[in-house]
Amino acid sequence: MQSTDQIPEMAVDEGLSPKLRHAVASLVRAKAHVDWLAHDANLDLGLVTQNGLSPGEDGTSFFREVFPFYGRWIPSESDVVRKIPLELTVGNSWRWRPRHVDPVERSTLIEDFQQGEDFHDPAKVFWIVPLGLFLAHEGKNRVAFLRSEGETYYTALTSSYDYPAADRLLLVRVEGSHGDEWWAVLDRDEIEPLRHPEWALPVLDAYGVRTANGWPADFPSYIATREAVAYRSRKCTQHLNLPPISLNDVRAKEKKKVEIVSASFMDLQEVRLKRRVKQSLIALVAATMAALLFMDPKPHELSILSAGLGAVVLLSILLFVEVLVLPRHRIGPDSQ
Repeated sequence: MQSTDQIPEMAVDEGLSPKLRHAVASLVRAKAHVDWLAHDANLDLGLVTQNGLSPGEDGTSFFREVFPFYGRWIPSESDVVRKIPLELTVGNSWRWRPRHVDPVERSTLIEDFQQGEDFHDPAKVFWIVPLGLFLAHEGKNRVAFLRSEGETYYTALTSSYDYPAADRLLLVRVEGSHGDEWWAVLDRDEIEPLRHPEWALPVLDAYGVRTANGWPADFPSYIATREAVAYRSRKCTQHLNLPPISLNDVRAKEKKKVEIVSASFMDLQEVRLKRRVKQSLIALVAATMAALLFMDPKPHELSILSAGLGAVVLLSILLFVEVLVLPRHRIGPDSQ
C-alpha cells in the first residue's frame, strides 16, 4: 500500500453535472438506508429483500452487482490520498454503527479519521471517476459515523477507476411477461442484462446513456440472445467473473444455423455404420450366397430374386433400422 505521508488532495467532484451528482447521492442514501434496515430494524427485513439485492454488501461488490461493464477492475493511476465527499461514498457499517461510539471518544475518533499523514489505519476508497461514485473498501464503517457527525469529506487513500463513456453505452428496454426487462449494450456488441435496474438506471440516465424502447432491429434475435445469456449462467453461477455476451457471436451462430448445405454420405467423414448393421449385412450376404448355391436358380430367376431381395432389405433398413452413428461431441459455447 502506498504511504499516506502526503497532503491530501481534494477529490475532483465539482465537475459532475447537478443531475448526475443528485442521482449518485440518491443511490448512496438508498444503499445506506437498506443497510440500516438490514442491521438495525429486523421487523423491516421483508422490505430489504424486496429490493432484489442482498443488504450489507461493501461498495465494490455492490457496484459490480448493480452496474454493467465494470471492466477488469484495474486502477487507472497510482493511489493518492484525497479528501472524499461523503455524500457520494457508499459505505457499509457491517461491524459497528455510529450509536456504538462512546460520546467522549467521538471528537478524537473524528480527528483520527481525518488525518492524512502518518495515520496507522487509513481508509481505502475506489473512485469510479466518470460516474463520480466512491466505494469504501477499507474503513467502510466510518462513513456513516462521519456523516452522523456532520462531516462532509473524509481522508482516504484513493484508487481511480475508469468507466465506459456514455456515448458507448445503450440501454434497451424490452416488455416482458413479468414486467420490463433492461439490457445494457457496449459498443453495439457486448450485452449484459441489468440485474438491478432500479438501482442503476437513475445513475446511467443522469450519466447520459441513451435508451432504446424495444429490441433493436439490427440486433440478433431476442430469443437467441437470451438463450446465450442463460447458457452462460448455467455454465458458471459466478456471473461476476464471466465476460459479457457478444452480439456479433450470437448473430454469427444464428446465421450458421439457417445455412443450407448440400452433402453426400461420402462427405460425412465421421459417420459410420452401426456394428450390428454391419454384422446383419454380412450375415444376409452369406445367407444369400448359400441359398443361391443350394437352389441353383436359372438366370432369369436369379435377376428377379436379387432385385426383390435387395428392394426388401433396403426398404426395411430405411424404415426400421438406425444404420448410422456419429461421435457425440461435448456441448460447448461454439456449439450453441
